[in-house]
Amino acid sequence: MRIAVVQDSPVYNRLGVTIGKTLDIIDTAAAEKAELIVFGESWLCGYPFWLDVCADVALWDHPPVQKVWSDMYNNGVDLSSNAIDPIKEKL
Repeated sequence: MRIAVVQDSPVYNRLGVTIGKTLDIIDTAAAEKAELIVFGESWLCGYPFWLDVCADVALWDHPPVQKVWSDMYNNGVDLSSNAIDPIKEKL
């Protein structure tokens, strides 16, 4: 079995663009005869890397912190929507 492990990053806060990137990666891996393609657990939404490097990130009432979390939330995957249908169709 040929397995492709994706070591890349999403396009942060741009779910639709990340889904397009996902489809491109799937096509590329499939063309290389991958039978299993593995993405990281936070692939579509991105990992909040700023938690490790930003001061004041835990100041929940701080407007810049609220904006960052709001953007991330608003670009998350709603499993009750059809947002990931293009990915499902590749299965």
